[in-house]
Amino acid sequence: MILRPVSAALLCACAFCLCGTAFAGDGQKAYAQGDFAASAARFSAELAEDSLSAAKRYNLGAALLAERRSAEALALFKSALPSADTALASKIWYDVGNAQYRVGESAADPQAKISAWKEAIAAWRQALSLDEKHEKAKRNVELVQKRLQHEIDKLKQQNQNEQELSEEAKKALKEAYALVREERYAEAQAVLDRALEREPSARKLSEAARRVGQVADIAAGRAPKTEGEGGR
Repeated sequence: MILRPVSAALLCACAFCLCGTAFAGDGQKAYAQGDFAASAARFSAELAEDSLSAAKRYNLGAALLAERRSAEALALFKSALPSADTALASKIWYDVGNAQYRVGESAADPQAKISAWKEAIAAWRQALSLDEKHEKAKRNVELVQKRLQHEIDKLKQQNQNEQELSEEAKKALKEAYALVREERYAEAQAVLDRALEREPSARKLSEAARRVGQVADIAAGRAPKTEGEGGR
């Protein structure tokens, strides 16, 4: 089973751990057809019948992850780990990494993105420690380590540019990030746009406005614009 990527990194979910219950086939079929809501409903019904099953928790978590309900998926994955056997635990850790990656991908705050991606890499390495032949986990570590380093370098540069901002611009940036945390993306963009009118050469403001625009696109189900596609 392959989850649709949220970025250039090819993050592929492990196969379901189907256990032969009444809904297993239907849940897997719905997932394969891209009907993730129906898949989640089927696996939720399975879990209600056997709430202690690590495999059923994993299946539902995988369906929720496909729906981009990353926080809920993470909770299920982590609750399944204590009772999972080695093979299942490797699959769970792999999808914990996928979920953490998506959390970071949608984060507007650079430090939050870096933190989430570090956790994603740690989870994929846990999967590899349980299954050294897990090629997808190995590939994801390689891909995201490069993106992580790029974000770290960019944050360092932004911190160096911090002194270029006026106190008013710093206040606007703080206000915008607070609005993003509340998912009020349009208001955050308006705050940054006004600040850019006063300080059009402030790179930190410009990059923040671009990231907020990308997050707004992701939240609206649109493909985020890249730097070469115009806009900010």
